[in-house]
Amino acid sequence: AQLIDGNALAQRVRAEVAGRTEALKARGVQPHLAIVLVGEDPASQVYTKHKVNDSTETGLSATLERYPAAMSDDLPALAQLESAAADAPVSTAF
Repeated sequence: AQLIDGNALAQRVRAEVAGRTEALKARGVQPHLAIVLVGEDPASQVYTKHKVNDSTETGLSATLERYPAAMSDDLPALAQLESAAADAPVSTAF
């Protein structure tokens, strides 16, 4: 078994993403991550918080939309996700 240094690996990945982000920006593309979080699950809150922080650290812009777990049948979060995915500046929506 090989011991992996997760922090060092994360730093290398962030540096690679930052480089790719700069290359895109040089071509006039501003990568953007749109996140739609439904509910109050603590693990999901931590995960999405880290995604926003990681995005900022690597030069990406990011937005986080929060919705309650108990929503009506019109699913505003799904509509927001579809809208975000269709938005030209948004590169990734989840």
